[in-house]
Amino acid sequence: MTSAPTATATVTVTAPPSASDTPTPTPSDSPPASVTSSPTPSTASATSAPTRTTTPTGGPCAANAIAAFFPTAGNATGQGSEDLGNNYNASAEEWGIYPEYRQTMCVYSTSHWTVDAAVTNHGGAVQAYPSMRKIYHDWGAGSDFSKDPKLSSFTQLQSTFAQTDPADCSSCIYDDAFDIWLNGISSSGDTELMIWTHNEGQAPAGSKVASDVSLAGHTWDVYYARPDYVAYVPTDVNDISQGTFDLKAFINDAAGRKLTTADPTVGQVSYGVETVSTGGVSRHWDFSNFSVVDK
Repeated sequence: MTSAPTATATVTVTAPPSASDTPTPTPSDSPPASVTSSPTPSTASATSAPTRTTTPTGGPCAANAIAAFFPTAGNATGQGSEDLGNNYNASAEEWGIYPEYRQTMCVYSTSHWTVDAAVTNHGGAVQAYPSMRKIYHDWGAGSDFSKDPKLSSFTQLQSTFAQTDPADCSSCIYDDAFDIWLNGISSSGDTELMIWTHNEGQAPAGSKVASDVSLAGHTWDVYYARPDYVAYVPTDVNDISQGTFDLKAFINDAAGRKLTTADPTVGQVSYGVETVSTGGVSRHWDFSNFSVVDK
């Protein structure tokens, strides 16, 4: 297998977990396909300033990278997240990786990052979700999610995105997607709402509960897995390579279907790629023009 290169540069990452936090999983440990695992919270508050002390250079990332992650299974380096300011947080977020997994995430701004990953299929399990996150929960105040902003407090909650996927990836299984946490983050009573923008051989968890739902200029199937997972999967196209989505419209649609509460709190909005397989060959994703507008 061709692996993503191992980092030789010195990289400072905000509060990475220890190696013991990411044990090498066995197939029985694998999360169900298409369900993003709990994000690793930054230890900084949502409003804290960047804490990096060096700019990553060398390795596979260009010299102007502001954060870089070169994780492998059993190696804690780069497996955490880094606060980039203005509530944005970059995360390598590989939480179900197997020993041969290789991933490189190079972050150039809150709107631009790249991912190179070599992934072997393990029963269709999602192994990682390298992503950019806009955080609304104040982790510095602990896990009291009741203080997160209510959806009704936003007059606008929309996101612009663009991505370029691997050009030749016949063995690939992945999805590019938003991952929105409502009423908490990996906690009792929360809802994880995903909006897929590209589907390459992937299947969402749960059962289809609605079809031909019109949102953001596209039609969607809606999937629900009890008790807390919702996925909107486009049906008119396989790939939405760029666009601007009204996230409030998706959340309100889910609430109207009683898949979440009527006025949920918003803890986090993420965008990235869920990796399942690349046939063990390193493939490249380029994410650009990402932003979240909230008023």
